[in-house]
Amino acid sequence: MFKKNLQVSDLGEKKLIERIVEKSKDFEFNSNKYLNSYIGDDAALIDFNNNLTNEKNYLVATTDLLIQKHHFPLQMSFFQMGWKAVTVNVSDIAAMGAKPVGILISLAIPPNLALESFEEMIDGILEACNYYKIPLIGGDTNEDDEIIISGTALGKVEQSLAKKNMGLKLEIN
Repeated sequence: MFKKNLQVSDLGEKKLIERIVEKSKDFEFNSNKYLNSYIGDDAALIDFNNNLTNEKNYLVATTDLLIQKHHFPLQMSFFQMGWKAVTVNVSDIAAMGAKPVGILISLAIPPNLALESFEEMIDGILEACNYYKIPLIGGDTNEDDEIIISGTALGKVEQSLAKKNMGLKLEIN
């Protein structure tokens, strides 16, 4: 069992995900017949079939949250921050063997951020979307003390071509 005064930083991301998986495995929503992936995978696979053409596809969904002080080195430009936000999401879609369909980007930005810096970040997002051929389909903006970028990407893959990585391997004793 875990020590009482343990902090999340003592565990790290993989151990935290393992705890989420363990806590959620008995919930009814995890037995949804349309979900065909493991919560620890790079992205979710959701049955996305076309009954008119008999296509058997998965809708692939992933999200990544990037926080300025943790994910963006000081020398990284605002353009590069935007580019990275798209790239990490497209990478997760590709890891499942899927083609990108669209991305939503939500931004939290400091109120005193120069408009020029904001526009550089948006240019990075749009240039990356163009490079990866993934349309920006929505998002949100808000205010924070530092830059936070959250991307949610969607993709599509034929079921027979999906690459299920099964994410984290858990050993339960």
